[in-house]
Formats: sequence, structure tokens, C-alpha cells
Amino acid sequence: MRQLKRNCIFGGAFILTIFVVSCANVTKIAANTQKKGLTESQIIAGLKDALNVGSKNAATILNKKDGYFRDAAVKIPFPPELSTVERTLRSFGAGSNVDTFIERMNRGAEDAAIESVDIFAGKVRAMTFADARTILFGGVDNAATQYFKRTTTDSLAAAFRPKIGNSLDKVHATTLWREITQQYNKIPGVNKVDTDLIRYVCDRALSGLFSKIEIEERRIRKEPAFRVTAILKQVFGELDKK
Repeated sequence: MRQLKRNCIFGGAFILTIFVVSCANVTKIAANTQKKGLTESQIIAGLKDALNVGSKNAATILNKKDGYFRDAAVKIPFPPELSTVERTLRSFGAGSNVDTFIERMNRGAEDAAIESVDIFAGKVRAMTFADARTILFGGVDNAATQYFKRTTTDSLAAAFRPKIGNSLDKVHATTLWREITQQYNKIPGVNKVDTDLIRYVCDRALSGLFSKIEIEERRIRKEPAFRVTAILKQVFGELDKK
């Protein structure tokens, strides 16, 4: 987990979820914002703007060196299905090769992270009034995460795979992985593992991204420091007074 300042920047991407509250509180919010001259359309427009800015900041953070590799919450490990292979390699003095393999997987995810900027921005633009109302007033505390997961996963995977593949190919990791898993899968009685390393890294990269989104989404609703726009401070500030 990064420092509070970094978390605040990342949290801006998901400020939308501050408003996922009970129906009674939604009524209070609507009444108070109307008195202050803010319409529901203006609030939603402000939220879209915050999502665009915040998602770009989040992608930039993850795109930096060690964005994945040094963050325990999202770091991609050696495939758990082959933990015995990892232990064996380390016991035979190949620990440095294993470490390089793990690092390259995470570097691939870091290289790919920037690809999410345009994809998230496109989904924010495409968000309908009905989508926004469901996220704002649906009573689900991870509604924004679920919306982005539902609407961007396929596009993100397609964009991430080439970047991840290029990073892994630099150290011949994809070839090595295919050889290891093919041999492993021939062992009688073992659970077969995926021979597609790029798919594994891509799935883990997206899983880490969305899990971090969900953590930040829930945190925003409880911490005023994460309310990074004037509209959100004004609207949610009214709720705090109740």
C-alpha cells in the first residue's frame, strides 16, 4: 500500500462510490444539494470528471516501475499451482532465475497498466444516466467496481496481453513456462495447470487492479480526505452533518 498521498490520488478514480448509501440518506443528499443549487445531472457530470482524472492517475501509478512488483496487494506471484516447482528450483540454486521470472511478470503488468486510461475513459463517457443512478443509488458498496469490471474486462485483457507478452518474451519466460507446464501436466494425478503464461499474468494483473479498486471504493465512503472535488465535499459534507 502506498503512502496516504498516493492513496488519495488513486482514490479519486472511484469517488463515485461515496454515494452508495441507504435510500434514506440518498433522500437527504438530494434535498440538501437541491437547496444549494446542484442538480442530479450536475453531480453525475462532476462524478464522471472525477472518474476520468482519477483513473488516469491510477494507471500512471501502476505504470511506474514497481507499481505492481513492490506492492504486496497486487504483486503477481509465481503461479501457486506450481509451488513445488518453485521450491525445487530454489533448492537447486536457481533462486535468482525464479526471482527474475517473477519480476518480469510484474514488469509486464506495469508496462500494460497505461493501456487502461483510454478504456476507462471510454466507459465513463458511455455511462448512461440509468447506469449512474444504479451506481449512485443501488445500495451496493462496490457498485462502481462491478460496473467497470463488467464493462472493461474484455477490452483490458485484449490491450494488456501484447504488452505483457513483449515483456515476458524479453527473458524467454513464455517458452520456459510452456515447457515446464507441459511436463508437469504429464505427471499422473496432478491438477492440470494453464500453459498460457500471458493469460495467467493478464488475469492476475486485472484481478489485482480490481481488488485494489474495491478496497479504495469502500475506503472513500469513510474518509473525508478522499473527497477530492468541490461537489463531492459539498454533497457528502451534508451527509456527515446528519
